[in-house]
Amino acid sequence: MAKNNNIDDAKLEVKNFLTNASRPYSCTDVANNFQNKYNKSLIQKSLDSLVEQNDVIEKLNGKQKIYFISQENIDFNEESMKLVNGKIEQHNQLINELKQSINEKKEKLNVLKNHVSIEELQDRLSQLQAQVDELRLQVKEYESKHSTTDDMDDDIERKSVLTLKRKKLVDEWRKRKRMATGMINTIMENCPKKKKDFFEEVGIETDEDYNVDIPSNV
Repeated sequence: MAKNNNIDDAKLEVKNFLTNASRPYSCTDVANNFQNKYNKSLIQKSLDSLVEQNDVIEKLNGKQKIYFISQENIDFNEESMKLVNGKIEQHNQLINELKQSINEKKEKLNVLKNHVSIEELQDRLSQLQAQVDELRLQVKEYESKHSTTDDMDDDIERKSVLTLKRKKLVDEWRKRKRMATGMINTIMENCPKKKKDFFEEVGIETDEDYNVDIPSNV
């Protein structure tokens, strides 16, 4: 294929090439881009002519000359620049929103990592349930053995000890029930089941199931 020897054509294409590239090139680099169309000597003449016209800037980089388009001849469209700046601002805003979203998700993840799992809560709840059942039984046994004041009138000291023990048992019963209730409420916040169905599945028995109440006179 015969190469084009028209310097005007070469100058126009070299200028357009450097304008679109927006970076410096050596004569060899430019010639390689047009190797099937213009020879290197014509490319060099085109660059020299463009330098004389101040369309292209020539700089010496070590032993090699490099060429880049003169910024003075670039026509900046103000409206286009506004559109570009607007898009940049939109992208920056989107990036900030994504960063904020990522940080929020990281915070939620850290909170979830610090939370006790449902399985652990259920295990603790089972332990508390067993303790509440034991305390409930101890209180009932105490009350059945000492249902009348006549049995305790003979020994005031023993009565005092038993009363204190009863108070401790009831206080512990109340404390354990409060802890169990708190855990149940936490579990139910993330449980789709009804509380009654959950109780049946886990095997939780309440004071109401036994028709008993925590004594209020302690």
